[in-house]
Amino acid sequence: MTMEKGNFFQDRDRYLFEPFEEAFFHWDHRRRTVHMKFAGTDVEVEVPHDHRIFNDAILSGREVDQAAYARGSTHG
Repeated sequence: MTMEKGNFFQDRDRYLFEPFEEAFFHWDHRRRTVHMKFAGTDVEVEVPHDHRIFNDAILSGREVDQAAYARGSTHG
């Protein structure tokens, strides 16, 4: 599912998962920052908006909920 960067990121925080790299992203809409962590880890780093894997997540990833991001897993 392709997501548009415009309005999609304006109204609330978003959590994305990019399955090929097994990477999670948290878009903080108030601070306008992107945070990334890999599946199975708790280590979160801020990345630039033009980060390749973040843009891959927008193009071919999917939105997940905050709980999946916090767990670092798409499995409940």
